[in-house]
Amino acid sequence: MKHFRLKSLSTGNIFTLTQSTITIGRGAFNFVRLESDALSSQHASLHIDNGRAVLEDLNSTNGTFINNMPVKQPTELMHGDVISLGNEKLMLIDPDNQDDATVFSLNLGGATTLPASKIAELNTGALSPEETQQVVSGVLKKAFATLASTQDISVFATLSKTGVDEVFKLDTANPPVGNSWAIGRDNTCALAINNPTVSTHHATLRFEDGQWFIKDNGSTNGTKVNGKRVVESECKSGDIISLGKLTCVFGVAHEVMAESV
Repeated sequence: MKHFRLKSLSTGNIFTLTQSTITIGRGAFNFVRLESDALSSQHASLHIDNGRAVLEDLNSTNGTFINNMPVKQPTELMHGDVISLGNEKLMLIDPDNQDDATVFSLNLGGATTLPASKIAELNTGALSPEETQQVVSGVLKKAFATLASTQDISVFATLSKTGVDEVFKLDTANPPVGNSWAIGRDNTCALAINNPTVSTHHATLRFEDGQWFIKDNGSTNGTKVNGKRVVESECKSGDIISLGKLTCVFGVAHEVMAESV
């Protein structure tokens, strides 16, 4: 049997999955025990069969998410997918895949060679065009370099004062209902972002006829694209999107990778 592994993104601990069915939760009887009050006693299960890993939520109180998408039914995991349970994040590592698989891990240090203060200045438009391009290009190349496949993939990266905070993968080949990704503080959002200046249901990203759009949902602190406040706007690869005081970068894989050639 293939021995998948789960890596805790908060502690770095590795759990090697040696059984065909394992459970995850805060109870002592779980194969993967996580001491967090946000987890149910028996929160979720993983079934390993024929080289596939399938995740199932066990009617947990706070839900189970894969790459910030809620798990409504048994769902097959791919290498690098991140399971969110309460405030815990576990990344699946497929032993047959040798890439780093850290695209969703927190604190993706080294995405930019500029001082940390430069990242904060993105939100105010204080950087020169050259500096802005350097930061954005570094963030996106770092994110896409960790993906095993970039076909039909875009990313939405949130930034902090110290670098990249979190990267969300947007798979247009397997989109949510309506080709729309909700953004907000609510855990049910496809892009669930814990930031006090982001509204509960702040904005929506939509993919339509080969183009991306962002729509503000009447948020308290507004949405900006490249420094301009918008109600709805097209999004292009390399755009800087501000949600309240949170700075984000949007990128489309084939455009970013083409720049690297």
